[in-house]
Amino acid sequence: MNDIETFEAFLIINPKYYKISVHNSSDSKIIYEQKKIINNDLSDINFSKLKDFLEENIFKIEKVLGNFIKDIILIIDFDIFFKVQISVKKNNTTNKANSNDLNYLLNETKDLCKETMNGKKIVHMLIDNYQIDNKNYSNLPKDIKYNYLSLDVSFICLSNDVAKSLEKTLKNFQVSIAQMISANYIKNFFSKESHDYVVLTKKLLEGCNQNEVVLVKKTQKIQGFFEKFFHLYS
Repeated sequence: MNDIETFEAFLIINPKYYKISVHNSSDSKIIYEQKKIINNDLSDINFSKLKDFLEENIFKIEKVLGNFIKDIILIIDFDIFFKVQISVKKNNTTNKANSNDLNYLLNETKDLCKETMNGKKIVHMLIDNYQIDNKNYSNLPKDIKYNYLSLDVSFICLSNDVAKSLEKTLKNFQVSIAQMISANYIKNFFSKESHDYVVLTKKLLEGCNQNEVVLVKKTQKIQGFFEKFFHLYS
């Protein structure tokens, strides 16, 4: 593959099958795809079988690409996530909605979640509701004046032990996890669409859910705050 071309790698794991899919970033053309039926009777991830599946495919993919896979987007279709809901409120001093107020509230809810759910990894952070002076909004209105703002925020979390085991399994092949995605979140958000996890995950990563807060590593550069979706340092 030409060095100029870029690609995205997706790994789907659930109790019935594992699937790895590599797409050209520019046109979404499938470069490599392989699926293996496993029929795992357990509700937990079988890391031994997952490692075997990766061993069967990672090196084949890198041979096709003529390049190394550095990271992968992991879609987890196991019932191992749980939701935490937190509400926070802030009085306004400027009488107008601004990025500092929203940023303050989002950071506060994230910190509260981490304190409350010690040993858990935040996978998704979603704003369920904006309440401005006792009036509810599904999205934050622009340039609205208010006395106080409150947020209802949901966190989709995963055990740190499971997250670390997944990271360790991929690390055996010098691959890091770019992002973890809950398949149930995908199905709930796109309830009326076909469940092509890769296609729907791409839509989420492109910011189709304007109320999802994207957690980015501190080494990454983040853009302006009021955009299609929010960004917070993880």
